Amino acid sequence: MRAFHSSGLVHRDIKCDNILLHSPPGSGRVLAKVSDFGFAKQVDLNNKQTYLAGTIPFMSPEQFHENPIITQKVDIYALGITFYKLITHKYPVNENFKEQKK
Repeated sequence: MRAFHSSGLVHRDIKCDNILLHSPPGSGRVLAKVSDFGFAKQVDLNNKQTYLAGTIPFMSPEQFHENPIITQKVDIYALGITFYKLITHKYPVNENFKEQKK
């Protein structure tokens, strides 16, 4: 994430399904790799996002505002939701996502 963000990009769809695990033979290590860059874009603080991009349970609250300005903070939020989901097997927010959007 650090390398991706330092190049000025935001992924916008960090979630469990987009984290791939790889164990190089004989290394004894497991590497996590981020995949699915379909929603990725350059951060532009002058332009607001005009559509929802991402997977609802992993989206930060500000992404639901009308015309939000999206920064790498949305990826950090989604990464936190991802870790929480991996540990507890549930989402930290109400799973009634239609109500959350209001």
